[in-house]
Amino acid sequence: MRQFAARYSDLRERGLELVRVFHSPVEALAHYVESEPRVPFPVLGDPERRVYRAFGVRRGLGALLKPSGWKRAREAAAAGLKPRWRDTFAHGISGFPADFLIGADGRIERVHYGANFTDSLSVAAAFEWLERADGAG
Repeated sequence: MRQFAARYSDLRERGLELVRVFHSPVEALAHYVESEPRVPFPVLGDPERRVYRAFGVRRGLGALLKPSGWKRAREAAAAGLKPRWRDTFAHGISGFPADFLIGADGRIERVHYGANFTDSLSVAAAFEWLERADGAG
């Protein structure tokens, strides 16, 4: 999420808005909007997973069982990113991430459903999506 925050102005210049939805309650997400560096885009809580269900985002312990997820988690820790394990265990650890590019008309243009708990779209991949969308008109 911090990588997207760092590139947020580039996204806005392209006329896009970024919104992150977590299956945590709003109060558990306060650290994203209150701590420095601040996240410049909306961070929404969906503890009932209504948005997750509407977009077909999976859940299950399989999100935790793939070694590729733990490898990426170790790399993040080595880079100084601290996991929020207390919140993770309190609000659920059985979620797969998903990323969507939604057009101005409300149609879903691109989708990435994560294969494990760390498999979110990278910033580079998001910009590739945008290039493809621009090329398709």
